[in-house]
Amino acid sequence: MLHDALRADSTIAAAVAAAGRLMSAHAVLQEDIRARVAEVSASRRRLQLAVDEERRRLEQRLASTAESRLAGMSDELRRIPRPGDAHLARAMDQLERTLLDLHDAARGLYPRELAGGLTSAVAALSSRCPVRVVHSVTHRRFHPEIEMAVYYLCAEALTNVAKHASASAVRVEVEVRLGALVVTVADDGMGGAAVAGGSGLQGLLDRVESVGGTLRVDSEPGAGTTLAAEFPPGGQP
Repeated sequence: MLHDALRADSTIAAAVAAAGRLMSAHAVLQEDIRARVAEVSASRRRLQLAVDEERRRLEQRLASTAESRLAGMSDELRRIPRPGDAHLARAMDQLERTLLDLHDAARGLYPRELAGGLTSAVAALSSRCPVRVVHSVTHRRFHPEIEMAVYYLCAEALTNVAKHASASAVRVEVEVRLGALVVTVADDGMGGAAVAGGSGLQGLLDRVESVGGTLRVDSEPGAGTTLAAEFPPGGQP
């Protein structure tokens, strides 16, 4: 019986040792997974920052070269004393249209409105939206990547409202709660939007998550759509 007891103790000890090794291996695996997730997240953020910085440089180059030259040509043409000349009028019209197209293209690369902060940027987006927009935006400034994410979130949301929601009004709120930046875009439209529905929401989700934020989409059919994003504390410059 003593022999059987010793053998049982040995079996238990081996099982305990094996369980310990398994738990240790599991802990190492979990730590490795966390490190890889953090690495992927950091890589996504670096990539997004690099893209935004390149957009900023391209916008500045367009503004300082092509736009300024075309604007100078427009001023020169205005000084030509040939009133009533149809060819000159058409040339002026085409030049003005080209300037507007170039300005829109540059704005698509990097929004100049952000130079004045989120308050002026959201106001500019709201003024261009064909649906009535009521907006309330904090005057505080945040890191450029956070402000860019908020800008494109609002821009894409308002574009979706105008194109798909059949809404009569939309509310945009950008506020600070407990140190975190919270963005809400809510419309009274038809609802039914989905991240996988090709509405651009997946791209917004990726951008928000790339700077450490979270995005929730509530869009029950017939109950409108609400996008709620939250960016963690510490986003101020």
